[in-house]
Amino acid sequence: MIGRKGNGVAVLIDQSIHDFVTVWHASEQIQAIWLKCAGQLFNVPGDVALGAVYLNPKTDKRSNSDITASFEHFFDEATTASLNFTNALMMGDFNAHRLSLILPTSTTTIKMTSSAYNMLIYLLQIGISFW
Repeated sequence: MIGRKGNGVAVLIDQSIHDFVTVWHASEQIQAIWLKCAGQLFNVPGDVALGAVYLNPKTDKRSNSDITASFEHFFDEATTASLNFTNALMMGDFNAHRLSLILPTSTTTIKMTSSAYNMLIYLLQIGISFW
């Protein structure tokens, strides 16, 4: 176990692929862990950075600036992963539905701050995939 009790994310690794996965980075700023996975697990050349993240929603105790700071830390870590790995994949709970500005998309309406929206667009442009 890495991190503090009562916080964080978990990634369970089946014993059959244990030798192909290592912890690359455990975030100290947000609840996130990054794994280095052998590309052969995904049938791709080069290793894969697999990130699992939980970003806290806005509450009475968490201000808009706290939320923005969380997204900025997430953005920095995802950018670092994309620079260090041929492939990067993110999964988790981003709590985007809890953010304030409503921005229309082609098929639905999403709620997030404009800075968070811009960060997600950039991450997609540099090749980060989201689950």
